[in-house]
Amino acid sequence: MNKIIFAALLGGVFTSAAFAVDFNPQQVELKDGTGLVVFEDGKTAMVDQYGHTMKMDQSAVMETKAGTQIAMNGNEVQRLQQFQKQTRAHK
Repeated sequence: MNKIIFAALLGGVFTSAAFAVDFNPQQVELKDGTGLVVFEDGKTAMVDQYGHTMKMDQSAVMETKAGTQIAMNGNEVQRLQQFQKQTRAHK
């Protein structure tokens, strides 16, 4: 019985860590008006001109307004949506 409770508690710790939200993402403006959100671990997500999440190919290369090129690293749509949901709830 104790082993089952311990396993459930341990599973809960790993699950909550997997859904932890990065509260310091940075947004880079792209030439076409969209944005690239870069999380602290280097993973990225895309937003359109209105701030809505959008899917991108993981190997896509985008150009910033400054002219530098950035490659997409992951497609963290769910992570960005969770971040947006939590920031709206705290306002």
